[in-house]
Amino acid sequence: PLEVRYLPKAAGQWIAGSLLEKLAEDQLDQYHNFTWPTLALSRWLSAAEVTSPGILGKIVVVDDMDLFMDIVQQIYSRSELFRTLCKSYAELQAFGFDNSFPSLRIHDCKLEDCQSVSGVPQTCGELWILFLLLLPQHLRAAVSEHLAHPDLSSELCKLVRCPWALPMEALKETLHIALSAKQSCTWLAADGNLAFGPQPAMGLLWR
Repeated sequence: PLEVRYLPKAAGQWIAGSLLEKLAEDQLDQYHNFTWPTLALSRWLSAAEVTSPGILGKIVVVDDMDLFMDIVQQIYSRSELFRTLCKSYAELQAFGFDNSFPSLRIHDCKLEDCQSVSGVPQTCGELWILFLLLLPQHLRAAVSEHLAHPDLSSELCKLVRCPWALPMEALKETLHIALSAKQSCTWLAADGNLAFGPQPAMGLLWR
């Protein structure tokens, strides 16, 4: 149900560089009342908006929205981290933080009230959260140190049942290759300095 469009190396480098530049410039003092999940999402969406949601939104393609929402339901029911980020996403939209991104489709862990939507990322808030969690480590670390664990993306993919577990892993690997980092670089994370490379183990919020 998900695939990554072909992305030339130069385009991937431009997108990754643009995201990192925006994240490095982001002023944290305006977020002093935010919890870390809300801070992380606000930084991610702000960087995505500057880079262009239209461009980023076309990288990951939803071929079958019904199947995609089934995957989202699996992740939502098994991941406390994903549920927390969904809650923060809804709060940001309630605050009118950003009108460039769509509403969530899951409400109270149920899909019964979801409207039929077209198969494009701009119509589904959950895809932007999933996009963040599947990003390469250096980009997640630049968003927040809480998302910098090297195994986070792989652990997320393990929450999806067959036959979609392998396609999810392939999606993650494709994104990591398309938006890869230069090995010599060191990035400044949202709430701590994190050198690119293996990060110390930290508790993943899976339940």
